[in-house]
Amino acid sequence: MRICPRQAAIVFGACDALQLSLQLTGANLPPQLLLSLPYIVTILAISGLFGGKAIQPAALMVPYAKD
Repeated sequence: MRICPRQAAIVFGACDALQLSLQLTGANLPPQLLLSLPYIVTILAISGLFGGKAIQPAALMVPYAKD
């Protein structure tokens, strides 16, 4: 299963909404942890922890040759 940018954006938005709702409900977690929640989940998803594989650019590590 590959992770496309649209799916990544939806997951990021859902985690952002989750951290906002956790702050409003008064969760006993540090605010810094709640603010970093979307970024932590995104890093874990890109690293392949959730079974997905990120799509890398086709020209990654190919030197640019100016014509």
